[in-house]
Amino acid sequence: MRSSSVSVSLSLLFLFSLFATLCFSAFSPNRRNPIRQRPRPKVGLCPQNYVNTTRPAYKHYRLHKPTGKCFKLDTKGPCGKNMQFYRIGNTDFGDCDCQHKKRCGRPLLYWKEHDACYFSFTQGPCKEGYWLVYGYQNKPICQKNACHKFEKDNPSNHAARKFWIHYRGKCMKTRTQGYCKQPDQVLFFVDGEARPRCVYAEEASMCNSLNRISRPCWVGQRYQLHGDCEKHVGLWGSEDNH
Repeated sequence: MRSSSVSVSLSLLFLFSLFATLCFSAFSPNRRNPIRQRPRPKVGLCPQNYVNTTRPAYKHYRLHKPTGKCFKLDTKGPCGKNMQFYRIGNTDFGDCDCQHKKRCGRPLLYWKEHDACYFSFTQGPCKEGYWLVYGYQNKPICQKNACHKFEKDNPSNHAARKFWIHYRGKCMKTRTQGYCKQPDQVLFFVDGEARPRCVYAEEASMCNSLNRISRPCWVGQRYQLHGDCEKHVGLWGSEDNH
């Protein structure tokens, strides 16, 4: 009996000591509160991306270095004609380039002197009688409009992506057979290419969903002409999942 009593006493003493230790730890002023001590998320370069400067919101704003201001992605922002504000890769910075959603079947080319984009095979920034085309190494240049007479007699319909081009000494319209060998194919500018390719007529009215893919370095674009493509950093929109 005595041995049993001693055992019970030791057990009670151990439980009392454990309870006292737990109570002291719980109410000790030196104890760190895991909730209070949790670090707040960094606000980052654009406060608009956060709610009350603490909780991250949808990060649709990026910093534009030249102006030192934040602008919303997929908007005109600080950009020039026919341009849009994109984010630079997976960073907190953004930049301007030709508005890709307008490029469907109609190439847009960046003109440095105006810091703006113009549709190819139009007068654009060029003087009277000249049009904007892809030149050497696919860089935008002003060239004498070899199809001026055809344009005057049968004007282009750029809204319908049906316009005059000059290829190998001949004038022809896009969305017509042109130099295609198959009678059921037509000329059409595919995204990012400097020359039209032959596609079936039904494909000439289809455009990719450009708002959800990474912007590649297409020829004639501001980002490509500045040599930034060599850094392997693309331009992305707000809905790109990266």
